[in-house]
Amino acid sequence: MAGRRAAYVLFLAASFLYYVFYTWYVSWTLFILALLLPFLSVGLTFLLTRGCRAVMECGATRAERKEGFDLGFRVTTQTGAVPAVRIRLRACNLFTGEETVHKVLIKPGKAKSLHMEAGLCGTVRCEAVRVRRMDLLGIFWLPMPPVKPVEVLLMPEKIPFAGELRAAVPAPDPAGAAGRGTGRGEWTGVRGYREGDPLREIHWKLTARTGKMVVREYDREESDFLDIVLAWQGTADALDCALGRLLGVLEAAEREGACLRIFWTAQGRARVFSSRAELEEAFWQILRRTPEEAGRWIADSEEEAVPISRDAIRISSEAVLPAGIAEGRQ
Repeated sequence: MAGRRAAYVLFLAASFLYYVFYTWYVSWTLFILALLLPFLSVGLTFLLTRGCRAVMECGATRAERKEGFDLGFRVTTQTGAVPAVRIRLRACNLFTGEETVHKVLIKPGKAKSLHMEAGLCGTVRCEAVRVRRMDLLGIFWLPMPPVKPVEVLLMPEKIPFAGELRAAVPAPDPAGAAGRGTGRGEWTGVRGYREGDPLREIHWKLTARTGKMVVREYDREESDFLDIVLAWQGTADALDCALGRLLGVLEAAEREGACLRIFWTAQGRARVFSSRAELEEAFWQILRRTPEEAGRWIADSEEEAVPISRDAIRISSEAVLPAGIAEGRQ
């Protein structure tokens, strides 16, 4: 672009000197053309690229922190004439406050991709703060409509749990139903299979009849739940590590088919999540706030108080505490 600007300035200077030393209609016409050329270029650019828009998209709304995610950029027009587009992109981790700025140049007729990473977990908001297209001469950047921002949830990096959970997994009931005290309560019905459901709970006859995986569903007794307590860590670094340990424990619990209750405590209050999926959905609410705001969001829970078992597993950023665990620290 700098070369084209320099070339235009030289052309304008040459036409002016030509007009000064040779004052006749050809030099006059050439000088007027040189003066009007930028206006003609801008006008034709708006005419030929009307409806021009830049599109920013991401194939996933959730990604692992260590892997990051890819943003895709492309340009669409109503006329088919696609100019070069430049985007100034700001990526902000809403949880940690970490912010980076990127410059993206999309060449005519080409697509562009940009790999994004973050040091800690959180919701990363990618927003185009300035969008410009190049005119036909290549000497001006012209404004364009704004680009829709993209938000991606970066999940904490899972820290595998090497211990064994003490909570016993009840044995299957051959009669297809269980009474109180067997660990599963009354058989209340069936539902569709969800990832993480124990294979022993699959209703094979009904699955074969309908062609869809279905599992038995039971009432749960209070003693059947494996309680996991995550105390608010206060800082983004500590919470990122604690959440990684929590995901490792949840994976171990799901392998054993344990029914979970996760207590996320802050300021003496707790939000209770009954499954890993429910907790991960709450990550959208928690990890888009600063640590202080997220702590207040947890403390503002209006849920009824649920007693925490004395055998609850307690997780911190340093270790998994040994309550209910055969192997204590990692």
